[in-house]
Amino acid sequence: MILGDFNYPDIDYEQEYVSAGEDAASTRFFNKTQELCLIQCVTQPTRIREGQQPSTLDYIFVDEDNLIEDIEYNEPLGKSDPVTLQWNLLLQVNEPSGCQDKKITGKVIMTRLLLSFQRSVGMRNYGTNQQKVCG
Repeated sequence: MILGDFNYPDIDYEQEYVSAGEDAASTRFFNKTQELCLIQCVTQPTRIREGQQPSTLDYIFVDEDNLIEDIEYNEPLGKSDPVTLQWNLLLQVNEPSGCQDKKITGKVIMTRLLLSFQRSVGMRNYGTNQQKVCG
């Protein structure tokens, strides 16, 4: 997973279109993500400022389908204008011999200033997690 504020308002991943010229950094960035077969998961504007057109500047890239689900677009933190994003990250962990699979769903909140991944070090349940632990 690659995520962050990339600040390329001229990229439209939904339409697979870049409004900048061929030599622009945003065009090169878009072409590279396509070449690497990265899936961009953010589908709504992440920067909404009064008097300006909303834009998607924050991206979440994955290299497999169905790793990210239920993206929520929440209010900005403090006086910042980017929305905060929260989503479920689905991981499948295969344990050797005799152990059953563990399916973990974590929630992540992201802004330009704050990246926080809630993760439990002992595989403790924190909300929507499902787990089967070896005996």
